[in-house]
This record gives sequence, structure tokens and C-alpha cells, in this order.
Amino acid sequence: MFRLFLPTLLCLSMFACSQKEPLVRGALEAGEQLWEMQGRSDYTLLLEISGDKIESGEFVAEIKGNKLLSVQRNGQVLKNPDDFYTIEGLFKFLYDEIDLGRSPARYFNAPADSRVHQFMLLDKELGYPKRYVRSVFGTKHNITLEIELR
Repeated sequence: MFRLFLPTLLCLSMFACSQKEPLVRGALEAGEQLWEMQGRSDYTLLLEISGDKIESGEFVAEIKGNKLLSVQRNGQVLKNPDDFYTIEGLFKFLYDEIDLGRSPARYFNAPADSRVHQFMLLDKELGYPKRYVRSVFGTKHNITLEIELR
């Protein structure tokens, strides 16, 4: 039984790790261009945020005509939400994350030799970010975003 478990676990972890690519400006720009050409103006954005020092939860945002109409966090309506809860807002957030990742000591109060690993997964058809993971070694500034459109 154990002989089957270990290879199965290894295959599953390799598949999970392959479902991402490094967060780099060129790939993000290509995804954003695809979204601008193929994306939707009306959609429901489901966003699950988890991590350290972050507003964790499950968010549901309604977008119509490229305008943010409403956002709920864990079923409760947010008052005055910003455009972070739109695909365009998530692209802006990820561009900012690229810049933050270059200076972990400055932005994350990390030790000088800390490393930041940033990975994303873009939707192949529409270009929007489906997943983002940031790990700042030696700190509690880790974050995961899972994004789904309906």
C-alpha cells in the first residue's frame, strides 16, 4: 500500500507545482492583453484570499459593464470596495507585487538575505489571473489568491 502512496503523492505534488509560472512582467502583460481582447465586461468574480497579515476570506464581486457593483466577504456586503475586486484591479495588484518582491527587506521587513517566491497561473483562454502565491522566506507575509470567473 505504501509503495503506491508515495509515487501517487509525488505525481500529485508535481502536477500542483506545474500549475503555476513565475510572476514576471512579460507574462503578466501578455495575460492582460489577452483579457483586454477576450475578456468580459459582465462577470462574477469569486476570490479566495488566505495568508498572513491579510484580510482572508471568500469574496464575491459583481461586475457589470466593467463597473464594480458590489462585493461580499463571507456573505457580508462590503461598504465602499475598491477596484481590487475586479480583474483589472487584480492585474494592478500583481504589477505592484512584482515591485514589492524586488525589495523584501524594505517592504516585508524581512532579513536582508530573504528570498521572495511569487507564482501565478493565468487562464489560457481569457488571460486573467486564476492563482497567485507569494512566499517571503523568514517572515509572515505569505499570501495565496484563488480566482474564478462565472
